[in-house]
Amino acid sequence: MINGRTGIILPRRPCILPVGSGGPDDDGRKTMADQKRREPRVNRLFLTAYVNREGEEQKTPVLLGKTFDISSSGVGMEVYQEVAIGSTMELEIDLQDSLLAIKGTVAHVRKNDDGSFQIGVQFDEAQDRLAELQK
Repeated sequence: MINGRTGIILPRRPCILPVGSGGPDDDGRKTMADQKRREPRVNRLFLTAYVNREGEEQKTPVLLGKTFDISSSGVGMEVYQEVAIGSTMELEIDLQDSLLAIKGTVAHVRKNDDGSFQIGVQFDEAQDRLAELQK
């Protein structure tokens, strides 16, 4: 599927990750971040196009990332360029049948051994469409 706004080719079908595969370094245990979350997250893999901004300044071109967990209030993602905590993310998440455009704020960033980054993004507004994934 080609996103008309960004021209990026995204797959039509997401992958479902096995339970306990919440990210590259997941060992199946709940972290403090898990305990603080308002909404439970679902381990789902979706490709995501994003732009990172600090204030009005666009810090990245349109880049691709992938989710490893998602809820109606936020997303855990793996990205390949460092982003700053507190910066704004404009995301387009490719769901099975549509693209979902969301804005949020980077809550945490961790560099992985392979040079990628594991980030958490808290959405500016709850996303009812993503709440359906938890059913």
